[in-house]
Amino acid sequence: MASFYGSPTTGNVPLTVSFTDVSSNSPTSWNWPFGDGIYSELQNPSHAYNRSGFKNVALTASDGTNYGTVIQSVTSKAPPLAMFTPLNQTIWMPPCVSFRDASAGSVTAWNWSFGDGTLSTVKNPTHCWGSGTYTVALNATDGGLYSTNSTTIRVY
Repeated sequence: MASFYGSPTTGNVPLTVSFTDVSSNSPTSWNWPFGDGIYSELQNPSHAYNRSGFKNVALTASDGTNYGTVIQSVTSKAPPLAMFTPLNQTIWMPPCVSFRDASAGSVTAWNWSFGDGTLSTVKNPTHCWGSGTYTVALNATDGGLYSTNSTTIRVY
């Protein structure tokens, strides 16, 4: 009877999964369609998923007389893409900037750092500084995966 496990079976793109054959009846041949048009005939292959999505992975194992097939799933996911737009990057008094979230993907949480020790979880915040140069960063997450983007703000 064909049987296998993969590790890991979910994760960020690129996701490399190691598959291990645990079939009974001492198979001598293996056929692995990985669900993305790529195949292997190795007993214990690894495969990299470079595109996000749900894939059905199959193993057909044979001992030369009998064969069996089993299917399991793998989910590879692209993290959200953190993006934002400051009103402008060089600021004259008053030193306040409104930011507009422009992240791609299913963002569920925003974590802003304004470079002066101040943080915010508001989607589209406004922040004020004293004179200086600051690195503003946005960490966008979908609850499991995340992406970070940053820019420099100069206040005169």
